[in-house]
Amino acid sequence: MGRRLEELKNYIRQIILGITPINEKVKYRAIALMIAFVHLTFVALFFYFKVDIMFKYNIGAVIFYVLMAILLGMKELYTVLFSAALGEILLHSSLASIMLGFDWGFMLYTISLVPLIFYMCFTLSNTRMRLKIAIPLSFVVFIVYYVTLIVANHIEPIYIDPVYSYAPKISYYYNTVLAFIFCFAISILFSIEVKYMKVTLENKNLVLEQDAKVDPLTGLYNRRSFNEYLRKAVDAADRNEKNVSLIMLDIDDFKRVNDTYGHNQGDVVLKEVANVLRDNVRENDIVCRWGGEEMLILLEVSDDIASRIAERIRRDVEKLDMICEGVHIKVTLTLGVAGYVPGLSLREYIEVVDKRLYYGKEHGKNRVVNS
Repeated sequence: MGRRLEELKNYIRQIILGITPINEKVKYRAIALMIAFVHLTFVALFFYFKVDIMFKYNIGAVIFYVLMAILLGMKELYTVLFSAALGEILLHSSLASIMLGFDWGFMLYTISLVPLIFYMCFTLSNTRMRLKIAIPLSFVVFIVYYVTLIVANHIEPIYIDPVYSYAPKISYYYNTVLAFIFCFAISILFSIEVKYMKVTLENKNLVLEQDAKVDPLTGLYNRRSFNEYLRKAVDAADRNEKNVSLIMLDIDDFKRVNDTYGHNQGDVVLKEVANVLRDNVRENDIVCRWGGEEMLILLEVSDDIASRIAERIRRDVEKLDMICEGVHIKVTLTLGVAGYVPGLSLREYIEVVDKRLYYGKEHGKNRVVNS
C-alpha cells in the first residue's frame, strides 16, 4: 500500500512538472464521473424541493455519465463525451432556469463551459481547427445564455412554493461554488497540459540543438560546434593562463580502405576510431570530426600530456581488428599535437597543429608529431 502511494505521489509530481502527460483515459473518465457526481447532488436537491421533472432528468444524467465513464475504458470516446456533455449541460441549465427561475444560478454553468470548450478543442482537435471550433461553440453558449435569460424573465417559474422561499438563494450559492470549482479544475488541467507541451518542446529543441552540433555518423562534435568550444577555451587560456592543447589526427590511407572495401566498411572504421578517441579522453574534453577522416581533440592539458594521450590513441587504434561483413580491417593514425601559445588566432593555432600532422604524414605515418 505504501509503495503504491509513493508511486502515485511520484506520478502526480511528474505530471505537475510537465515530465509525464496526463493519461487521457483516466482524465476523461474522471471528468465524466465528476459531472455524474454533480448531477447526483442535483437529484437530492430536486427531490427535496419536489421538482419531479428535474429530479427524473438528473437520475438519467447520472446513469448516462456513469455509462460513459465505463465505455471510456473500452473505446476512445473523448469527442463523444465532450459533445454530449456540452449539449447536456446547456440543456440542463436552460431547462432548470426556465422552470425554476434565473436566480437559482444554473446558468452559471454555461459561462464555465467557455474555458472547457477551449480546453477540449485544444487537446482533442486538429491544430488548424482549434479556434474554428472553439469560437463558434463559445458563441453558441453565449446565445443560449441570453435566450434563456430573456425567456426566464418573461415567464413565471413553473415551480413556486412559498415554503421554499429560501431555495433560490441557497441554490445560487451552491451553483456559484460548483461553477467556480469547475473553472478552477479546467484551468489547472489546461496549465498542466501547457506545461507538458512546453517541456516537450524544450526537450525537442535541445535534441535538435544537439543534433546540429554532432556529426551523425561518428557521434563526435562537428566542425562548427568545435570552433565555438575552441574559441571559449582559447579566451579562457588568455585570461587565466590555462593549458590548452590540440590533437589533430588523420586515418592513414583511408582512401584505400574505401576503394578496397567500400564506403560501408569505411564508415565502420570511422566509428571505431571515434570510439577509441572517446575512450581515451575525459568527459569535458571535446572530440570533433573535422572533415572526412580528420579529427580534432581539444584538451585542457599541457602539450606534453596531450602528446602522451595522442600516443596512447595511436597504439589503441593500431591494435584494432575491425570486422565488417567478414572482412578484417586494420588501420593506423598519424597525429599532430600543439599547445596553445598566447596571441595566436584560432586559424593560426589550427594551422600549427595541421602542419605537424602533415609532417608526420610525409615522414612515415603512424606516428605522433609534437614539434
